[in-house]
Amino acid sequence: MSFDELTQEQKEFAEHDEEVFVKACPGAGKTHTVLARTSYVAKNLPLRKGVVLLSFTNSAVDEFKERSSKIGVRPIFDHPGFVGTFDSFIRTFVFLPNSVDVGIKPQVVDSWETLDAEIRLTGQQAHAWGVGLDCFDSVSCSVRIGNVHRRSQAHVNSNREHYERAARRYRDSLNGRGYFSAEQVRQIVLERVRNAEIRDSLGRALAARFYEIIVDEAQDCNPDDLEILSWLREYGVRITMVCDLDQSIYAFRGGDQEALEEFADTYGDNVKNISGNFRCSPAICLLAASLRSRGNPDESVGKTRDVAYPIALIPYDGPVKSSIGIRFIQHISSKEDADTLTSKNIILAHGRANARKASGSLAEPPIGQSRVEKMSFAVSEFWTPEATRAIRRKSINTVEKMILDYMGIREENETVESSVERNNINPRVLRRQTVGVLMSLDKEVSDNDDARSNWIDALRNSFEGLDITSDQSIRRFFTAPRTLAWSHYLRVSESDSGLPYATIHQAKGREFSAVCVVMPPDAGRNTRTQELMTSWNESSVFEPKNVIYVGVTRAQFMTALAIPRSFLETCESILTTSEVPYEIVG
Repeated sequence: MSFDELTQEQKEFAEHDEEVFVKACPGAGKTHTVLARTSYVAKNLPLRKGVVLLSFTNSAVDEFKERSSKIGVRPIFDHPGFVGTFDSFIRTFVFLPNSVDVGIKPQVVDSWETLDAEIRLTGQQAHAWGVGLDCFDSVSCSVRIGNVHRRSQAHVNSNREHYERAARRYRDSLNGRGYFSAEQVRQIVLERVRNAEIRDSLGRALAARFYEIIVDEAQDCNPDDLEILSWLREYGVRITMVCDLDQSIYAFRGGDQEALEEFADTYGDNVKNISGNFRCSPAICLLAASLRSRGNPDESVGKTRDVAYPIALIPYDGPVKSSIGIRFIQHISSKEDADTLTSKNIILAHGRANARKASGSLAEPPIGQSRVEKMSFAVSEFWTPEATRAIRRKSINTVEKMILDYMGIREENETVESSVERNNINPRVLRRQTVGVLMSLDKEVSDNDDARSNWIDALRNSFEGLDITSDQSIRRFFTAPRTLAWSHYLRVSESDSGLPYATIHQAKGREFSAVCVVMPPDAGRNTRTQELMTSWNESSVFEPKNVIYVGVTRAQFMTALAIPRSFLETCESILTTSEVPYEIVG
């Protein structure tokens, strides 16, 4: 494919003959331009060297793979090149080749939650609830009390030493069996980078293979990431960074905008900008500018440049509720371009629970041990319209574990991959069985006892119909839950708006015809929305405001803001001052 249609700014970046640090606005065509640069760099690659393309989420990586395949540049990332997440890169090329000596091949899990790893004290210190191993520091195993569920915080505080000792023993036992969390891997990698002997030999080896590493969404880098990238630059690997500083929404992983700006300063004259928003309408560009702490509004230059829909404000009282989604869909359905607006719309929020509630869905993640409840949730998540690949993979993983548990061959906290390998099971056969189970079960269940009983019977029959051996009673394995909560995941609700929903983090990098971003009410000590409004009004830096910025700029034609009515007047004042056109809905 030809890249002749690039703008001048895009072309200057794509054909720049040195490493480069690029600052780009939302909708600036970053993905297409990054692929154009990849194609340009590949034409002059030194012999036996490759290009690397990294991002920070699996969804972003999937998009790059799909887009690169469509335009014929996918082979560039084959050996010796690479495309994946930042974590998968350091895992593959720094951790695994020099893995710690545990006697078996290490297995890296994204988090200990993947193994259902939790700490439960016994004896006098026993507590009704376990504490996830992810709540403890990856190195010291000191508890991060803020990550502990509030129902357990008091007990953990009172028995901190016991919990930390138990966490250390449990983590060491998992390491001894070959399991490492992604957070642990990162710390091990940093130790190697800081070790003079390993640093040199490993740096030269990677520089011999990789010519240039392109980091997309670079605003999500934390100081550890930048340290690793600086190390690779020292050994001659070109590091190209593409970012929008206002889309930095990964503070939970230590993102540091000041550190990134200092890193950008090391590029000297090799810093470029890409302006022009090909996605958002003029009103959305104005709204986005009001949420930034710098600069003028981006120019709307794409197919929506003549769209005149104002920002829709949807005030609501009380907690987040399904009426938000209903009013949003009614509003966009009343417009002249209703078919376009409803073709690809979504409810977004910082937290998945609020997005789910606003969309009208009743489902909440299971917290009990009921296998029926876990299976009904997996079916619901697998079939939900807004499910990402990661969500569907998680549903498939749940069912695979369930099949292995029914066979009685999976050890406690063992991953599917390890169990399959240890028991010499064909993973393709297991995957076909899993998909067969998911396909055989109804994704909706009416609110009556007969329908619920029939669904559980169908679940049992689906497992009995598998070509596997089990010594367990299927009725005992899938015991009917005592409460009806499990069926809520599969319930048909008359008030359900039918809208897709996702967290803003999940939607990052994607685009929709119309988007409703939900701001939740403050409650108790939680004053995030009040702080957000203050930051918005004062144009100060505040990470939750960046999250809203990312959410509203996913929209092409129309953006709606669902806000607690108590903040409506403040929001109106901000929009009026910023000359953002708006209308109140309902």
